Amino acid sequence: DGKEHSIRETLDRLGDHFELTDEERKRLLPSGRQDVFTNRVAWAKTHLRMAGLIEPTARGVFKITARGLELLKATQDRIDLRLLRKQPGYLEARDRKRDKPEGNGELVTSDADQTPEEMMEQSFEALRGCYESFQKLV
Repeated sequence: DGKEHSIRETLDRLGDHFELTDEERKRLLPSGRQDVFTNRVAWAKTHLRMAGLIEPTARGVFKITARGLELLKATQDRIDLRLLRKQPGYLEARDRKRDKPEGNGELVTSDADQTPEEMMEQSFEALRGCYESFQKLV
């Protein structure tokens, strides 16, 4: 609509649109630090911004860009990472955000549907499992 929207308003409207229960809206990530719904919306907002489809107008406030409106009108299907990767500047913006790892300098990319927090939690659990297995051997 081209108007400014706060993240709080967006969370409320999306939760209502998808008919999420209070329980679904409040379910926490495994870390217990943030609810899954807010986390997912924040990541979607980040990716939409990197694709130039929305722009920040103030802290916690954003609006759709002309390019975002054009894509929305032209897209019959959902807007997902596959579609965002095709947007001019998206890959460059995404890659700028990443730190270069030490070692051979190659970037490791993931097309996983997990957030970084979930990937870290999963890695932590895998390490914990290795440690517990090691403790049983010793």
